Amino acid sequence: MHMYLILASGLFLTVLLSCIFQEKHIGKISVKEYLIAATVCLLLLFWFMGYTDVLGSGYHFVDDHEIYTIGKDFLEYGFWGTMYKWLSSDLHIRFRFTYFLIRVTECYFFGDKFVLWHVFQTVAAATSLFLSYVFARRMKCEVWVSYIFAIIIFIGGGQSAVWWRLGPQENLGIILLMLTLLSLRSYVEKNKTSNLILSIILTVLLGGIKEAFLLLLPLLPVLISYWTINQVGRNVSVRNICVELKKRWIYSVMTYLVFLIDMAIIILYVGTNKIGYSGIDTSYRLRDYVKGIFGIVDGRLGLYIKITVIGIIFLFIPILIIYIKEKHKIFKFLIPMIFPVLAFGYFLGVQMILHAKSGMYERYLLPATVAFAYFWLIDTYHFFKSEKQFWGGYYMFTIFMALALITGVNDEERACIYAEDGKNTTAMLSHVAEYADENPNVVVGIGYEEDFSASVYLQEKCNINSTYNLFYSTRENSIVHDGYVCNEDERAAIALDVAQIFIGYPHTIRSIMEENGLLQEKFEFYTYGEYVLYIKK
Repeated sequence: MHMYLILASGLFLTVLLSCIFQEKHIGKISVKEYLIAATVCLLLLFWFMGYTDVLGSGYHFVDDHEIYTIGKDFLEYGFWGTMYKWLSSDLHIRFRFTYFLIRVTECYFFGDKFVLWHVFQTVAAATSLFLSYVFARRMKCEVWVSYIFAIIIFIGGGQSAVWWRLGPQENLGIILLMLTLLSLRSYVEKNKTSNLILSIILTVLLGGIKEAFLLLLPLLPVLISYWTINQVGRNVSVRNICVELKKRWIYSVMTYLVFLIDMAIIILYVGTNKIGYSGIDTSYRLRDYVKGIFGIVDGRLGLYIKITVIGIIFLFIPILIIYIKEKHKIFKFLIPMIFPVLAFGYFLGVQMILHAKSGMYERYLLPATVAFAYFWLIDTYHFFKSEKQFWGGYYMFTIFMALALITGVNDEERACIYAEDGKNTTAMLSHVAEYADENPNVVVGIGYEEDFSASVYLQEKCNINSTYNLFYSTRENSIVHDGYVCNEDERAAIALDVAQIFIGYPHTIRSIMEENGLLQEKFEFYTYGEYVLYIKK
């Protein structure tokens, strides 16, 4: 309930103050409106992160271990050597050079000061929200539409965890995407060389943040051609789009060249299936992809599709019925919507194929959320604004859409759970660190990445080198291995019955102890949220 109250207050404040200070010329934003929007976004995000205690949540098993592994490399290789190492390493798994340029730099300046990390992440999230609002305003949308556009991108799909988790690339991806679109908008309006150069640089960086954003690149040259045609009042047609592509050939050629080079690197060098949970898998048959796509549609994306169907029935079909006898008006109605529909269909389609294995939820859903919000709150908004008799219907549909997308996302609860988990993790590992002088044998049994993450923290932060994993490494009978080593030949192992400390989920650790004849009475027992800690007396 608090979240909805703060969103409503933000909308009221933004609309009220922005309407007072906004420029009379549609599409231009006054300095005061910029400041108001930025302030509201920062207040919203810091209120939320402070209220849920995300800012003080500390270390988390998922994602945060990179902070220590990268930090260790700084001591051995220095800043540039570390940057080269991680960029090179990523080429064996993914192709995210922009992400690691930023990630390594963050690690260099923030170290393991997690409060600074979360403050920076909150500022980045506020920047994403602010830039989304500004982009919609630059696209000549009213204040309330722009606010809803930003909010739907922010929490509409239930993907909000990307704004407080430290690992996902989507937060940076949205910032780069909005900066790219804003730069392209300026390039269309002013046609300056400086805007062209900036747009090319941002496009290159956008292609390297994550594959989901790379797939957006082919649309960008066509998008600015579409904007230009609308700006000069010409008819949207394939011929006119081709004419504009030719006029802006430098950006078009550079964008498609970047896209082709990036795709060639991924397909020919990196590979499309180096991680098991996503990518293009040659062993994945057509039937498997169809099942995967049906699974995606059955999930959160299904709500987007339902809303789209409702919008077509409620908004577009009545227009066709009214204009059925006036063919010239039907063509006037249909032609301007062809490009938006094709663009929306393309981006939704490639996202579903890319995520057919993983499913499309949380962070995977975010790029599709942008496409959805762009179609319904920018493209469709301008069409219905010109069809005055249907404007009231669009207004009601927009309110319904916003409420349908933000209802039930439980962001407060999820953020509180995330914060609580981080505090429990940090407290538990800090407790283990008290025994660092004894260098005890520590066994971690939580999950694949969590086991590795605990080993990284205990070995790099706490200097407990004898840390072993139940799930990250192969377990043979009663022998458990150290998963956090660079060389397989150096992988140490111990028998479970000589471990002095066990960390993990209650049922896992108790089962392991029973299997190996370890009496629980001989261990001190502590609970940290959903984790347990056993320390030999």
